[in-house]
Amino acid sequence: MIRVYCLHDEYDKCFEVLEEMKAKGIRRTFVTYAPIFRYNRLKEDAEKQSELLQFMYKLEGGRINKFVYIDIPRMLYMYGVFIRYNWVAINFLFSTFVTAVLLYLYNVRDMTYELK
Repeated sequence: MIRVYCLHDEYDKCFEVLEEMKAKGIRRTFVTYAPIFRYNRLKEDAEKQSELLQFMYKLEGGRINKFVYIDIPRMLYMYGVFIRYNWVAINFLFSTFVTAVLLYLYNVRDMTYELK
């Protein structure tokens, strides 16, 4: 619904939908606000961006609540996307690191037997 309003430049109706969601007890997440942020970026409108942030602070109950319930899940989601698309490289680096540590420990142990 919010996306449709953004596509038709009905920015104020987006706020009405969000207020209605809060009144009905529907949880708002970063996905709920994403179309509005994209709309602001597309229009390069800093005033609307600031207005949206102030509205979010008011609607979510302050900066800390917005950070805990909107920003942290968004960051975790993005880390998940990073891992999903780079799992081969991550697996390679992890395997290389573990192999290097094990070989180092094995060689250090062999050196200590020679010193005795």
